[in-house]
Amino acid sequence: MRFLATTLFLVGSHLLAGSSARGLEFETNAFTSSGTANPTDDNYVFVPSQPASPARLLLFFPGSGSSLFQYTTFLQHAATRGYYVIGLAYRNEHSPAGLCGCMAACMGELEHQNVSGVDNGFYSADASAGITPALNSVNYRLHAFLDHLNAAHIGGGFDWSQFWYAPGDHPYWSRIVVAGHSGGGSMATWILKNSNAVAAIAFSAPSIILDADQPGPAMSGVTPYYVGGAKGTCSSWLNFAPPSWVTPGFGAHLMVYDDSRDTAYTGSWAGHDIPIVVNTIGGLTELLFSDGGTPSGRWITRTDDTTGCTGANPHHGEPVANCGLDHHGVWNYLLDKALTF
Repeated sequence: MRFLATTLFLVGSHLLAGSSARGLEFETNAFTSSGTANPTDDNYVFVPSQPASPARLLLFFPGSGSSLFQYTTFLQHAATRGYYVIGLAYRNEHSPAGLCGCMAACMGELEHQNVSGVDNGFYSADASAGITPALNSVNYRLHAFLDHLNAAHIGGGFDWSQFWYAPGDHPYWSRIVVAGHSGGGSMATWILKNSNAVAAIAFSAPSIILDADQPGPAMSGVTPYYVGGAKGTCSSWLNFAPPSWVTPGFGAHLMVYDDSRDTAYTGSWAGHDIPIVVNTIGGLTELLFSDGGTPSGRWITRTDDTTGCTGANPHHGEPVANCGLDHHGVWNYLLDKALTF
């Protein structure tokens, strides 16, 4: 465990300066069993100095192949808007496009396994090491983390169990705003559709379409949707359509923040196209946002970047990573709006 804010005693700590939100960092193995993958991945919790009422948890998922440390500026900022904040590591070594390619049913089954722990055949090669879907699900990891935070009295006696619905043995989604970047944002959107989450905030997401090659036979122990496997073969690898779980009509509490220069927005990155996915869901009107403007609506696409932190393709920095500071109020707007749902 490491401390991450200046309001805490600085014992074995490093600092994220400039906020009164109190933050801590935990490796996954600090609160889970030995059957979890990537046990040294870092997870984060931030406690607000002025909590919203009723209490709301912001549960954030990193992008595919990314660590949560890349998003700590946003996580800390969310706590200043009144949220209890958890950045949760999950099984994200491979992107949905890399695991599924052009197979329409695959991505819904992937998200189902990632969230609930049902065994849909992904990462099957790890079973011999005792690494199972159930022990790598969002549900299991969040429950274990909440119990750990209670046992450690994080938050001055705050009851973290209020974010777990014990009768149903799943997160208390109606008290949770889910958020994420890229692949994590797609998972947050899937949770919004399939659970009763308060809202979802998707950064550079949801973007997954079927314009990607089907995984090859070398991926047989990672995804069941590989070429030559029992799931079959794509009729065409080039298919500018979203996966089958993306359907119209569930986006009333979805918020999207992206960048018009992002290759996941322009569709020039195989397997990604934010406008196709968002427009399939429907109900969101895009605001093309210039720095200095006033945020509005639920789909904000940034059209300029004065921070200069991400180069030609802002997918890996803007609009949520640590270099993408909220100079123009979009973070505040999205976080505050989610509290109104």
